[in-house]
Amino acid sequence: MTAECLCGGVRIEISGKLGPVVYCHCSRCPKASGTAFGANADVRRKYWTLASGEDLLREFESSPGVFRAFCGRCGSPDLQPARGES
Repeated sequence: MTAECLCGGVRIEISGKLGPVVYCHCSRCPKASGTAFGANADVRRKYWTLASGEDLLREFESSPGVFRAFCGRCGSPDLQPARGES
């Protein structure tokens, strides 16, 4: 599976299973997604590769210790890396 941002600059190749899809209504997820909720699915780090756009990724610390990555060109939210996961 391939995921990409709106402009196509950031591409992520996923080779493993997606975790369960969850819909989050916390105070931050709706703001980050621009919708009523955030839709998220975990993918273990060993199952995804950043195929292109590393230079376009920007991070924002939305709450202490929680970083959200997005494309610096189009603003699409791309991933929320888990710190310390290998």
